Amino acid sequence: MHYMQLTNPITCSISTKVYSLPDSSSKIIEVLDFNSPIIPIKNSEISDWILIQWLSDTAYVKRADVALYSFYSSKNDKILYFLTQQDQSTIINKFDITQQQLIDTLVVSNFSPDRIEYINSEEWINTELIIGLNHDGNCCGCSDQQIYLMDANKDLNIIFKTSQYQGDGEIEEGFTSNIYFPNDPTKENMIYSEHGYEEGESKGTKKEYQWDGKNIIEQK
Repeated sequence: MHYMQLTNPITCSISTKVYSLPDSSSKIIEVLDFNSPIIPIKNSEISDWILIQWLSDTAYVKRADVALYSFYSSKNDKILYFLTQQDQSTIINKFDITQQQLIDTLVVSNFSPDRIEYINSEEWINTELIIGLNHDGNCCGCSDQQIYLMDANKDLNIIFKTSQYQGDGEIEEGFTSNIYFPNDPTKENMIYSEHGYEEGESKGTKKEYQWDGKNIIEQK
């Protein structure tokens, strides 16, 4: 199983104005086309604005004009995926570079990823993409969460959700769920596993799933 963290921030509007200050009335330095690469400065968001590196200086763009994650299909370099935020939800956008049009979207409600991971799907029949959206809990007693998405047979869908939680009490407690994706699903199955503690007692389950090119089928 091969993972690769994805970022590649881009502009996602038809035209994106670059401002000298986080104010629409400030000087417009440049206007960028759709899918122009940008370099955001980490932890620089000011309300609806993002600070970016601009030549030897810095500048501002509106948050709504930016996709912090973008990547191409490994099987078709004319298909671009990019992620945008709307309120507390994440939108996965699928864009056809040749036709210059949006061809599909998927809304992941109440989820904002900290990391995006690409999962190798080269040997997966009828599959353009498998990615994992990762949210880090970053506190004792908080949960790490993952949502896995597949673009197969020209349809974007959520296929698995996993999480990891470690309790902060004196009694050993916690819960972990994981999913294993094989490089070649004709040779191995996907394996979903759960493991947890309940009042110090360890419990776990495991399920296998097969991809037949059309559906993910639980194996009995």
